[in-house]
Amino acid sequence: MEAKIVWLFVFVALYWAYCIFWGVRSAMAAKTASDYFIAGRRLSIWVFVLAATATSFSGWTFMGHPGLIYRDGFQYAYASFYAITIPFTGVMFLKRQWMLGKRFGYVTPGEMLSDYFQGDMIRILVVLVALLFSIPY
Repeated sequence: MEAKIVWLFVFVALYWAYCIFWGVRSAMAAKTASDYFIAGRRLSIWVFVLAATATSFSGWTFMGHPGLIYRDGFQYAYASFYAITIPFTGVMFLKRQWMLGKRFGYVTPGEMLSDYFQGDMIRILVVLVALLFSIPY
């Protein structure tokens, strides 16, 4: 096996160990699922939006974007600015949803919409729409 491949496996294993360590540590410290998944609502809106954006763009930034720049040329690099504009758009337009979640204890958008429209079918619809748009991504 080449040395590059060995180093790749070593760093991937270290990254997995790092992620598992922090995941287990956080799970043991959390008292409820809400504490674990949304940090007990102690994050500011800026930290949350930036973390959510980083999570969304992580695979795209390291895998898809460089490949498209290689294939289509450097003119495609303008798409990098999406990583800057999306968090600011979230702060401007999702603040009300964030505040409602904090006030009424909503964890997911489906929970909030289900409470607002007084029905559980909207939760299923939210999941289906999320799957519909997530699978091609």
